[in-house]
Amino acid sequence: GLVMLLCSQEWQMAIQRSAGSAFNTLVAEGTKLARQGASLMTTMASDAVAHGTYQFTNYQRKNAQLQFECRYLSNQWRTQEERMCSELLAAHRRGHTEARRIWRKVSGAMSREFGPWAVTKSADELYQRLDSSFEDRLRRRLRFIPNPNGSSHPEATHTALNESPEKIDLARRLVHDSVGGIDLTKTFDEESPVPASADDEEDLEIAPDPEVAGRVVFTTECHVITPGLCVPGTLTCTKSALYFAVDESSEEYKACTPDVLALTDCLHAMWEFSSVTAVFLRRYMQQNSGAEIFFSSRSSVFFNLADHSQVRRL
Repeated sequence: GLVMLLCSQEWQMAIQRSAGSAFNTLVAEGTKLARQGASLMTTMASDAVAHGTYQFTNYQRKNAQLQFECRYLSNQWRTQEERMCSELLAAHRRGHTEARRIWRKVSGAMSREFGPWAVTKSADELYQRLDSSFEDRLRRRLRFIPNPNGSSHPEATHTALNESPEKIDLARRLVHDSVGGIDLTKTFDEESPVPASADDEEDLEIAPDPEVAGRVVFTTECHVITPGLCVPGTLTCTKSALYFAVDESSEEYKACTPDVLALTDCLHAMWEFSSVTAVFLRRYMQQNSGAEIFFSSRSSVFFNLADHSQVRRL
């Protein structure tokens, strides 16, 4: 009977009238909650994507900044190392150049004619040539270097005439006829005196410095000009080097300050032609009597000669 009551249409209509509004309200609230949950999940998902994008962008930015700082520090360290290496190499080159200069100076002093280890090779056998690797913009070669293959060309002499007396007599007769009857039959042997020219007489009057090695080809009185000094002396030139000796007995030398003289290294000096890089004419006291000589050691010396003709000879 209860089942029939519950299944009856009147009972169902009574339940629908009493509980229909509550059921509709329940369905509406469920739908609202479902929509709010979907909206919340969409918002949380978008927030998660935005946060992930921000974190990835921040990571890339920090990574790029770190790489930039690393490259900058690496370049700084490399620059410092290269500068330090260049300074060390420059110091090594300066030391090597100074050591070579001192060695040449000491070896030159030791191997001079009156030194403890004098060079037995004759000065006539020393030859120089212009260095083709040291030129200026005008293609002028400004430095002498030793020429180990140099020669006096003895094959150019007329050895055949010296071996044939008949040809010698024929040459003398031809010269006798060409000069108008002057007697040229008189010859000069090695023991007979040879007449000297004006230049030879000037060379014979030279009293070279005992420390000068080789035959003296030019000498003159001059002044050496340095910062704070102008002292007289003798400039001597051989086939291989240039020498200067100060006149210590002169009044100008005695009037100089000893402290300044101690710092001057060209009062008694020798310069090889192989180290000469350039020679320039200078004016001193409104006169064309100066000559400045530059060397491969980045140094120079200034001489004031008697007149311009002596400068041209030098």
